[in-house]
Amino acid sequence: MEEIKIFLTVAEELHFSRTAERLGISRGRVTQAVKKHERLIAEVMRWIRDGSVRDEHQTRGGIQAWESEWESEGFGLFAVEIRFTGELAGFTGISVPNFLPEALPAVEVGWRLGRSGGTAGG
Repeated sequence: MEEIKIFLTVAEELHFSRTAERLGISRGRVTQAVKKHERLIAEVMRWIRDGSVRDEHQTRGGIQAWESEWESEGFGLFAVEIRFTGELAGFTGISVPNFLPEALPAVEVGWRLGRSGGTAGG
């Protein structure tokens, strides 16, 4: 849970030091959590579309789209954590695939899990 909280707080604060202060942890811990997940995301993203990792602007847009879908549809994508460690594993959920207009109207089941989250079970 701590890593998800760090990620969400960085997204809100847009600043590692303010995130650390707000959460009462070291700036190094914030940096460590973000770097770890950047590596995991890059590993997963090599299989998605052109293999590139989203930049900060694209990531913010994606999170805002997820939140908007929850508000308008009552369902959407959400972060997944590993129960026993609290580590961010990726995301899953159901979503309207607006990125694929030829399939609409439709609802898809989506997921992207890092290597550690894809085999944990439980």
